Amino acid sequence: MIDISSRLSHEKKEHHFTGFIGHLNHILLKSQERYKIKFGYNIEEKFYRELLLNRDFAKDIILFSKPELLSFEESYFYKKHRLFFLLCLDQSTRNKYPFNIHFMKEFKNLPYDVSRDIATNSVSYVSEKIRERCKKVFNYSKFSRVDRSKTGDRSLWNGYNYLSGFMPKTCPYCNLDLITLLEDCLDDEGVNYILRPAIDHFLAKSLFPFFSLSINNLVPSCTNCNSSFKGELNFKLIEHISPMGNSFRNKASFIIELKSQDNVYSAIDDIYNLAEFNVDNFKVSIESTDPVSIKNLETFRLNERYNNHKEGFEIFLKKLPKATVTKINEYKDWMELDSFNEALELFLDYHVDERKHCDIPFSILKRDLIQKYFTQ
Repeated sequence: MIDISSRLSHEKKEHHFTGFIGHLNHILLKSQERYKIKFGYNIEEKFYRELLLNRDFAKDIILFSKPELLSFEESYFYKKHRLFFLLCLDQSTRNKYPFNIHFMKEFKNLPYDVSRDIATNSVSYVSEKIRERCKKVFNYSKFSRVDRSKTGDRSLWNGYNYLSGFMPKTCPYCNLDLITLLEDCLDDEGVNYILRPAIDHFLAKSLFPFFSLSINNLVPSCTNCNSSFKGELNFKLIEHISPMGNSFRNKASFIIELKSQDNVYSAIDDIYNLAEFNVDNFKVSIESTDPVSIKNLETFRLNERYNNHKEGFEIFLKKLPKATVTKINEYKDWMELDSFNEALELFLDYHVDERKHCDIPFSILKRDLIQKYFTQ
């Protein structure tokens, strides 16, 4: 897990928010009458009116930080429009703490129009109607999809322009898989969109539709992490750490372990007598005592995935026992390099500058193992 929040510039945030406001004005005010969203309940009208007229209110929802995202039930906007948010939640989430307690309190004093429809139909009926309209306002599909047959430009509000200049080159959840943004830049400052990586909703948009466009909920990721492993898991109820403000730093780290104790003597002989590392005798593991980090390790199956991709760092593991201070200094002199760190980087194919780690697969593994097994 790599923290990529520092790459999210003020300009990027402002562009995203301005684009959302333009979308909001279009869908609520400028759409043709037959396409306009007709709200069924007063609680919806109050919420969307404030969203439209109060820029600070809208900005808090779209730009609030990752910690605020995970504890949104403590925010003023949730407390002010609590029944609206509760009815936007899916039933399974609404029935769990703390939302079940909140809903019980709201249920004692429901507005007439909501109470009438619940009595006539059900809570699920009313909730589904409100959820459907919420998804149309916080319309991720509108943001996500582009017409590749047409030329775009950088002023447009869409997933490509959101990722451009911000996204890392490896998935921040796993640091295993490369993620790619491909565009053709044209002479007239236009752009042809070709390919972009998945954008994961840390809080699933199907469960929390009002956060479908919140910037710290939009995580560039690989398809494996986004779809194969995470899917619709509720990261609000089962807490995980997010790349938009957190990392495994001081919470989880890579180690090398023997696959079997039967190989211990052979491994010791290889390393200490021959300075060789037989990768087949070992496995890498990520150890942690932090329960939230452990959830990430389990959800994204990181230990298994890394050991299925050992070819990506096999040469590094073989070189690591040879990387002594004396050896690196000899390598530095032989290659006529300027510094010890430069020699270490070249010898182990490792970047000392941690700002580059989110762009290079296996960087976190290499960093942890160097810190653990190599001392300068």
